[in-house]
Amino acid sequence: MRCILFFCLIAAGFVSSNNIALAQQSSVMERIFYMIDSEDSYRSFERNADNIDMIGPQCLKVDENGIVWGAVDKRVLVLAAKKKIKVIALIVNPGFNQETLHKLLLSQSAQDRAVAGMLDVCRVNALHGIQFDFENIHIADRDLFTGFFKKAADSLRKYGYGISIAVVPRSSEFSGAGDYQKYMYEYWRGGYDYKALGQIADFVSFMSYDQHTRRTTPGPTAGFTWVEACLKYILQQVPREKISLGLALYSYYWQQTFQNPQQISSAGRSLTYPDALAIMEANGGTLQWYERDKVHFTMFERDTLYEYMFFENAKSFQARLELAKKYNLRGICAWRLGQEDPEIFKLIAGARK
Repeated sequence: MRCILFFCLIAAGFVSSNNIALAQQSSVMERIFYMIDSEDSYRSFERNADNIDMIGPQCLKVDENGIVWGAVDKRVLVLAAKKKIKVIALIVNPGFNQETLHKLLLSQSAQDRAVAGMLDVCRVNALHGIQFDFENIHIADRDLFTGFFKKAADSLRKYGYGISIAVVPRSSEFSGAGDYQKYMYEYWRGGYDYKALGQIADFVSFMSYDQHTRRTTPGPTAGFTWVEACLKYILQQVPREKISLGLALYSYYWQQTFQNPQQISSAGRSLTYPDALAIMEANGGTLQWYERDKVHFTMFERDTLYEYMFFENAKSFQARLELAKKYNLRGICAWRLGQEDPEIFKLIAGARK
């Protein structure tokens, strides 16, 4: 997920296979936000701290030798302590570099060093725990990655710290018909053993994004029908009480790019919701609702060419909240603070009542 202010609403008190009595309890939403090391993330945390139960700054990196580096913003630690908010630190392979992670997974001594580094960060900062946010995992490294996660989980739990994991979505083990779909499965979607990771983790943050990216044709970041299909698949392997449904808070914009006559293409980029609205309004676009995927979009002409935008806002957020309720999930998790439609916090506050 990037350096994130990720928020995840965890609904406690749902049915589990071991405790049907939980179904009779009133649900209490534990709200967790991811954040990145940026001022817009911090200011959003500051404004909305009263609606947050756990904060997850993506602030740690690890290299092939198992050296962990990074720091939690001290302002985050101070505010979290004042508001009694738990802090989990996200750890990534820097730049989501696949080769770096592969080398780490081949070395038990490097993994031991990495786990020791995570423990030190938890002790020094009085953290609740760690979340793995490793991405661009080759499918051939799936079992090695699971082994590394178990090693970290065993050690962190021994000293009283929590551990969770963010995973990339897929709707089956079939990669798809096209070369792009094959690439995505081999390098991004297929590297997670959902069942094994779900058994190990305290909870799984199911990143139900990106359906469309800068590399694809324009389309929803997380179309409702696609999200539901992916969710149904992971529910076959991970208990619902361990799944937090990951929601995107950013919008996406596709426009023409030019580097040279041989490299003319359309490319997308993510935007904050306010920035996306400003671009749309400046170019005479209007919001249109796509009911099938429960998302707003627009298209407008600029310099004779059409450009496209898909928005994540309070209305699309509400639809995905209802999806989490429909499947009685642990909760939701969103990427990231600082990019959101401010109106989503009215929904979050309302869900707590």
